[in-house]
Amino acid sequence: MAPAALTLPGIAIETTSFAPVVKPPGSTKAHFLGGAGVRGLEINGKFVKFTSIGVYLEDGAMPALAVKWKGKSVEELTESVDFFRDVVTGPFEKFTRVTTILPLTGQQYSEKVAENCVAFWKSVGIFTDAEAKAVDKFIEVFKDQTFPPGSSILFTQSPHGSLTINFSKDGSIPEVGKAVIENKLLSEAVLESIIGKHGVSPAAKQSLAARLSELFHGYFSPGIDVETASFGSVAKPLGSTKTHFLGGAGVRGLEINGNFVKFTAIGVYLEHNAVPSLAIKWKGKSAEELTESAEFFRDIVTGPFEKFTRVTMILPLTGQQYSEKVSENCVAIWKSVGIYTDAEAKAIEKFIEVFKDQTFPPGSSILFTQSPQGLLTISFSKDECIPEVENAVIENKLLSEAILESIIGKHGVSPAAKQSLASRISKLLKQY
Repeated sequence: MAPAALTLPGIAIETTSFAPVVKPPGSTKAHFLGGAGVRGLEINGKFVKFTSIGVYLEDGAMPALAVKWKGKSVEELTESVDFFRDVVTGPFEKFTRVTTILPLTGQQYSEKVAENCVAFWKSVGIFTDAEAKAVDKFIEVFKDQTFPPGSSILFTQSPHGSLTINFSKDGSIPEVGKAVIENKLLSEAVLESIIGKHGVSPAAKQSLAARLSELFHGYFSPGIDVETASFGSVAKPLGSTKTHFLGGAGVRGLEINGNFVKFTAIGVYLEHNAVPSLAIKWKGKSAEELTESAEFFRDIVTGPFEKFTRVTMILPLTGQQYSEKVSENCVAIWKSVGIYTDAEAKAIEKFIEVFKDQTFPPGSSILFTQSPQGLLTISFSKDECIPEVENAVIENKLLSEAILESIIGKHGVSPAAKQSLASRISKLLKQY
């Protein structure tokens, strides 16, 4: 089940019930109910309801939207054109169910939607042959359809631009789509026509704003302050198009002459897909069990999701000191298990070269983005900001993983960061 759905109930509108979570045709993912409302018109002094509409979002919508809209009130979201535009165009799947209250023909529905789309596209100069063909196919799909009260039109919108269309004579959701149209403008226009600037369902917009505002409020654990370094609850790292949440943070230090000397503050961020990936194996484990499990941290290091690590200085450090120590540890481990090759030797040389002339005074940061494919993006900052340009990208999976392994692995240098990760992720896994 989608984690967001666990916190909010379904919605009943007239005789239509919208479940808190569904799995739409054309998708392998569960979607949670973002909001629902009627579409109607004032006719002769009476508000006549034509359809009830439910808008569902995949779980990836939460981090994508929360990074910008968390903290906004329901009223602010309801009045924001940009908010609904971000829902429509965001890099996550959407599923819309339109259930008839009054009877409707497919021709009536498709021609009205097509007319509005074409008028808008022409007004902004983006109507091409591709859109004309997509609209023709859209009308053709609906041509022989009739929708008595209680029947539904179903749309699944992928972030890549495909629009899956299906029909249902009751509240059920078919497993296979009736038609798929590959056109990003049309795919977005269907949802835009419902919740956009001139959307036909103000009630659905208000419902979306209210429910998502509530979900944003509790979605991310708060940020963490470690000494003078502040780690925000979310970050969008270099080398990634995705928003990452703060998994945990802590100091790196050593006991010297009876005093614990703190050298760096470290924050580890994970992309949102880390939660379902880790939940398969680790859901239900306590924070203490996760803290003690080398395998849990290995699954974070090697998991099929992006990681972003920020190392902020408490005491000054040179790039040579940092890179040579990391390299020495990596090479020793790789040689001990027989996986040190020419590729690793070249990656280490590049790693040391990147750091060669760098100095890191207190408050400056080293930033690593680790892709699941093995890319390691490195950047530096004189404060806690994330720069716009990286210093280097190294393609070596072993080195990419070794950076995070050195922090949270079996012999990781920051037990505090490990304990923080275990505690916060344990709580997230309970929501999943």
